[in-house]
Amino acid sequence: MASQRTGNLARWNSLLFEHLDTGRAQRLAGHAAFSGPDADFLKAQAARLRGDVDEALTLITECLKHLPGSTEFAAFAEEVGAEVPR
Repeated sequence: MASQRTGNLARWNSLLFEHLDTGRAQRLAGHAAFSGPDADFLKAQAARLRGDVDEALTLITECLKHLPGSTEFAAFAEEVGAEVPR
C-alpha cells in the first residue's frame, strides 16, 4: 500500500516539477512520504534542476536497476545521458 501511494505521489509530483524552483523541488524530493525508486526518480529530477547532472545520472541508474522496464525512467535517463539497459 505504501509503495503504491509513493508511486502515485511521485507521478503526480513529477508533473509539477517543471513549475518548481530548485529549492522547492529538492524539498519535495526529500519528503518522508517518498521511498524507493520513485523517490530516487524525484531526487534525480531535482538534481538535474539544480544542475547536478552527475547526481541525476547516479540516481536514475539506481532507479533503472529496480524498475528496468519503466519508460518514464528510461526517457529521463536518455535526457541526462545515462546508459539505458536494453
